[in-house]
Amino acid sequence: MRKNVIYLMGCAAVMILAASCAGRSKDSTAQKTVPEFVLTYAENQAEDYPTTQGAYKFAELVYEQTGGRVEIQVNAGGVLGDEKTVIEQLQFGGVDFARVSLSPLAEFVPKLNVLQMPYLYTGREHMWKVLEGPIGTDFMNSFGGSSLVPLSWYDAGARNFYSTAGPIESLDDMKGPVSFTHPKLPTKKRGGIRGVG
Repeated sequence: MRKNVIYLMGCAAVMILAASCAGRSKDSTAQKTVPEFVLTYAENQAEDYPTTQGAYKFAELVYEQTGGRVEIQVNAGGVLGDEKTVIEQLQFGGVDFARVSLSPLAEFVPKLNVLQMPYLYTGREHMWKVLEGPIGTDFMNSFGGSSLVPLSWYDAGARNFYSTAGPIESLDDMKGPVSFTHPKLPTKKRGGIRGVG
């Protein structure tokens, strides 16, 4: 039985293969080895997005390191479904690899919800120290019973509030526009602002 593997994304991550990767090489002169294993990688971002380019680089390195015995087919642009659907496919073997956000992943591993809380870190250095240390290891080890195997953290950048009315530079800018927090997190509403509390 093959193990299903998942890449984590959220507030943090650590896949060195990512943003600086240029994509798959396509050398038409080399004779291609017929792979013994063909695996599927689900990516919800577009072909030219850094995480997708990282997925292609990962597939390229696996192919090279295995002498062509293992091929990973990257399916970008969400063609295999949204992240929740992809996680479900990982659990029953329909997808072998994926890079998914913490938000849908926390529905399957509830302990991960804490990593979605705002203002957990003083900055990037602090975030990486936590995720690459004992606390991060504890979270990686919390997938038991989920049929998912985490490989790494992936930094998706910091996000807190979104607005369609323009930039949010002060509390006054929060009056009027609807702000979003993840529906699974406990929230309180104060003065038109929903915040974690």
